[in-house]
Amino acid sequence: MIAVDTNIIIRLFTKDDAAQYKKAYELFEQPSVFISTTILQEVEWVLRFCYEFSNAAINQALTTLVGLPNVELDKTQTISAALKLHQQGLDFSDALHLTQATTCDTFYTFDKKFIHQCKNNPLYSVQKP
Repeated sequence: MIAVDTNIIIRLFTKDDAAQYKKAYELFEQPSVFISTTILQEVEWVLRFCYEFSNAAINQALTTLVGLPNVELDKTQTISAALKLHQQGLDFSDALHLTQATTCDTFYTFDKKFIHQCKNNPLYSVQKP
């Protein structure tokens, strides 16, 4: 199994450097590619802020990536749940934070937008302290 860094995935998605894209593509032809949760979080941030991808495009790209048969994740269920929340409009990082705290009764934050977005979701309790 190999592991890949954020910049490998960014090259794969953006194709902004032909030589690096080719090498990134070849890496994803390996039988097993590991991607950590923190790498996915960073990929989302880079695509959003540096490349100005829309949330829908980011969600589609990440969903496709993690669905590849040779991709291994450290927290498959967490990432899957976070991608579903992200698809519904939640910030990806907030979704990851929330889905990693599933054994907790309440998730506290001062982020009013985060609280508002989660108020009608019966699976997660997000509140202001």
